[in-house]
Amino acid sequence: MPARPGRASAEPSAIAPDGISIHSFDVPVGAHVGIAEGRIPTGSYAIHRHLSLEQYTYVVSGSLVAVTASAQHPHGRVVPLAPGSLLLTLPSESLQFINESDETARVLFICAPPYPTDDSDTQILAGHGPLPADEAGAAIARLEAVREQFDAAIDRRIAALRTIAAGGCSGC
Repeated sequence: MPARPGRASAEPSAIAPDGISIHSFDVPVGAHVGIAEGRIPTGSYAIHRHLSLEQYTYVVSGSLVAVTASAQHPHGRVVPLAPGSLLLTLPSESLQFINESDETARVLFICAPPYPTDDSDTQILAGHGPLPADEAGAAIARLEAVREQFDAAIDRRIAALRTIAAGGCSGC
């Protein structure tokens, strides 16, 4: 499919489990990376963690505070975010967004792998902290499912390239 510009949907395409409205882009979803626009009004949003995905949060407009905790920062850290800020949240790290301003913040969520439409990668938490040992099984299961999806996507791309290399036409 040729490249084409895309815009975020005017109306939310989903509400994430933490309560943030998600606006998807009108371009195909990538096999390895997903991107969506989050619109975060004034307020404090649910603490959550992603089991398998790495999430970059890029602030387009407005300001936020992100609160995260991980094995490296078990007591949490507070990260102020302004336009142009980029935050990486790794799998199993707790995350919460707080918007203390009167302006709705607009952020790009760039996720690898792409965020699943069934929210199976997100756990809502009662508090911040690293992934407990007794919950590691859920993260392992999610990563195994992601690996299967990645392997299938890579196998399809290799098959298409082999067809091209053999003088055939892939996608004609």
